[in-house]
Amino acid sequence: MHAVIWFKTSSLDVENEPENPINPIMGASLLTWIQGKEIGKVSVPDPDYEDWGWYANIDFNGCSYMLGASTEEADEYGQYQFCFQVKKHRTLKDKILQRKKSTGDTDPCYQYFKQLLKSEPSFVEFEYEP
Repeated sequence: MHAVIWFKTSSLDVENEPENPINPIMGASLLTWIQGKEIGKVSVPDPDYEDWGWYANIDFNGCSYMLGASTEEADEYGQYQFCFQVKKHRTLKDKILQRKKSTGDTDPCYQYFKQLLKSEPSFVEFEYEP
C-alpha cells in the first residue's frame, strides 16, 4: 500500500534538478528538501530515479520504507503539484504471516512526513490518500 500526499508549491528548484534518464519526470528537489529538514529522526539518502519519478529508501523506527516524489509541468501560476509517496517494505515472510502491515494514515512514518510537509508554509492545497 502506498500512502500518498499531494500538494502544490512554487518554492522548490524543480528546473535545476538532475535529469531522470529513464523518463523526464521531476521530483528530486522534494527529496533533497526533505534531506535538509531532517533533525536526526531519519536519514534520507540522495534521491535516485525510476521510470515514475524519484525515490529514496529509508529506515524509520526499525522498518524499511520507500519515499517517492514526482511532479510534472507547472500550472499557469508557476506552481508544481507534487505527489509524495510513503511505501512500507515488508519481507515475503511478513506478508505471508500478515505482519508489519502499513496502517495508512496511522503509520508513524507517514504521519512524520505528513507533518513535515504541512509545516512548510509554501506547500499548499494538500490532498491525502492514506
